[in-house]
Amino acid sequence: MSTLAIVLAANLAAAQSPPGLRPTLATAVRAFVQIDTPMVALTHVRVIDGTGAPARADQIVVIRDGMIAAVGSASSVQVPAGAQVLDLSGKTVIPGLVMVHEHLFYPTGPGAYANLAESFSRLYLDGGVTSMRTAGNMNGFGELNTKRSIDRGERAGPWIDATAPYLEGAGPRRA
Repeated sequence: MSTLAIVLAANLAAAQSPPGLRPTLATAVRAFVQIDTPMVALTHVRVIDGTGAPARADQIVVIRDGMIAAVGSASSVQVPAGAQVLDLSGKTVIPGLVMVHEHLFYPTGPGAYANLAESFSRLYLDGGVTSMRTAGNMNGFGELNTKRSIDRGERAGPWIDATAPYLEGAGPRRA
């Protein structure tokens, strides 16, 4: 995982917890988290804010309790005392990506599908996806269980809005 994705993963987990309550991360998730602190300052970073405005160079981004607390130049944003400081010179940050038609399974052959929820959820997060909506699935309980496991901090992944199984008639698992 890239450093930024790790920062996002740790802060996404914090954002999913009630304010002031940091999540307890399972051992399996800890392997993906290098930054686990209530306050992080990303310094000397290029920011693309997603509004269409030009990128801003040499910015400071302060993340407190999983939320962006401040963004701006060194002349307008102070690094708070006690923050873990990451010098990200030459790096760019963007808002987390929100995807609305994603799957946690993949066709592996004629009429055969593999459930790849474990690897796909980590790959989505590593690619910058912090929120996603699944677009139908082969097993609704599987995706609900994946979502719940991520929400509880037991596995790494983005926030998931899990949808129901397909309701369109005969499919690969029906006669």
